Amino acid sequence: MINGKQLRIKKLLPNGKAVFLALDHGFSMGPIKGLENLDSVISNFCDSSINGLIINYGAMKNLEISSLGNCKIPIIIHLSGSGLGKNAKEKYVLYDVKDALRMGADAVSLQINFDTATEREQIIGASKIIKQADYMGIPVLLMMYSKSKNSKGKLENIVRLGVELGADLIKIDIGGDMPLLQNISRNSKVPILIAGGELKNKETELKKSLSNYLKHGAVGISIGRNIFQSNNPKSLMSMVCEFVHNYEK
Repeated sequence: MINGKQLRIKKLLPNGKAVFLALDHGFSMGPIKGLENLDSVISNFCDSSINGLIINYGAMKNLEISSLGNCKIPIIIHLSGSGLGKNAKEKYVLYDVKDALRMGADAVSLQINFDTATEREQIIGASKIIKQADYMGIPVLLMMYSKSKNSKGKLENIVRLGVELGADLIKIDIGGDMPLLQNISRNSKVPILIAGGELKNKETELKKSLSNYLKHGAVGISIGRNIFQSNNPKSLMSMVCEFVHNYEK
């Protein structure tokens, strides 16, 4: 029997793969290069084949409706936020699923930063959002990071915790460790997306990373700065989408 969450996940992963454009940086980073004007950024991608647009609640609320045009990209409202500077590591749930639905969300996302002073509170906050989202048939993308200097050995446990919490999609920073990614993907029933991270200098370098992620079990990428801080964001986004969706092992 089909339910609402299955239909929404199908939009996010139409062929089992996904490219998300992350525009949630402004909460902790401010108007960084490429994100000075969200309306112009979003209008530039409305006709692209991106599978999800990640945006903070308030940023979505303050968009000009005209900037969305005839945009058919699923909207993922980010529900958590942090302070600035040294306080950016501490993430808190600020909105709930009902708030996101009022903004027209197809899915929600939130972040847990492990090895921080508020790790416990972040886990509890995530559990409440996931429970609410399950009831309403809304997929949850859980972004999971360790802020420890020695996070490599913890990532498998972190992902498993996300599975046990009930996330529908999990986003991680794999740090170039492809054997670890393969092991995590093999042992997770929840699809794994990789964080795009900081700006890469060459398109060939980005393609190589994408190929490695997909080869070792990830379903796709959640990418931000590599796109909106590039010299030709629209062209590069098209390349990424085409590469991911046409990739065959």
